[in-house]
Amino acid sequence: MAVARGALIGIGLLGPYYQLPACLSAGVTVVISPIHALILEHIHKLTELGVKARTFVEDHGDLDAERIYHQLVEVKLLYITPEKMRMSGPLFKALKSPLGRGLLARFVIDEAHCISQWGSNFRPDYGTLNELQRNFPGVPIMAVSGPIAPHIQEDILERLQMTNPQVFRMIFIRKNLKYAVKTRKNDGEEDCITWIKEHYPHDSGIVYCWRSDICDSMALKLEEEGLLACSYHSEMSDEDRESVQNKWK
Repeated sequence: MAVARGALIGIGLLGPYYQLPACLSAGVTVVISPIHALILEHIHKLTELGVKARTFVEDHGDLDAERIYHQLVEVKLLYITPEKMRMSGPLFKALKSPLGRGLLARFVIDEAHCISQWGSNFRPDYGTLNELQRNFPGVPIMAVSGPIAPHIQEDILERLQMTNPQVFRMIFIRKNLKYAVKTRKNDGEEDCITWIKEHYPHDSGIVYCWRSDICDSMALKLEEEGLLACSYHSEMSDEDRESVQNKWK
């Protein structure tokens, strides 16, 4: 297959669907993901299963990074952020080694809807991922996303310069998910707290908010009401996010 024109794009597939081919095929699969929490969770689960997976985070020193570069031929999945893919000259150089030996298996762009729906307003470096085909010719590219509208799918294909790709879709509704829409009675925070206390006083859950400052205020309000809560958002440091994620586990 002429990969530059026949790259794969998985629409409606969850990220772990790319982990099976990564484990079964020779070489390293490079996964580009914007979410540190998701990266760390995948690394944790894969390591538990005996799969060699690595990632770079901001607090990795030069020695740690150099060690990972030298391990690339042994690593099955390497998780990086779009910023790391864009800005790291040493990473590009390190990837040339498995490329030359035929061991750079594929690139996977996770949360691919970010390329189109939010674009430069979210993570500008997502807009540069079309350079992968020029810098690493012949390496397959897979883009995965949750359910998205057809025009978003077409925009992703265009921005990544994919022509004649194989497209896989799944339906939005899944049997293991239930949805309910409730009319707001009072203040949103008060309604949420009342609902949690009434239905899930001893369970865990996630409250999604529009902005990071609302996340902070919501977590504070929950704690004031006797519910253990932490905020988690992109404006926090990596150390703070990892701490919250460990508490969540």
